Amino acid sequence: MNHREIDAKVAECLGWKRKRLTSNEAFRLFGDFVSNVAWFSPKGKAFTDPPTFLDGNGMLLLIEEVRRQGIYLDPSHYPEGWRVDALKLDGDGIMSLMVT
Repeated sequence: MNHREIDAKVAECLGWKRKRLTSNEAFRLFGDFVSNVAWFSPKGKAFTDPPTFLDGNGMLLLIEEVRRQGIYLDPSHYPEGWRVDALKLDGDGIMSLMVT
């Protein structure tokens, strides 16, 4: 899985929605036909790509968004990569994601 696929999966988990666009919709949203796909943030703002979560700014955005949703992240570093355990604080259970 490449980093853009990881970004897309994380965005979907955080409530971002992906939508195919017609040419008219793309012109209306972006002022040009730059993409036939739009990503909508949970607040409804349109983007041509999901945010990048794998750089420093993206990680801060991820941390801010998951905290807003009541999720606690617990990263651990191992020789083969990172493991990030995510605990939803409202008692829904523990989710775990291994990033190598």
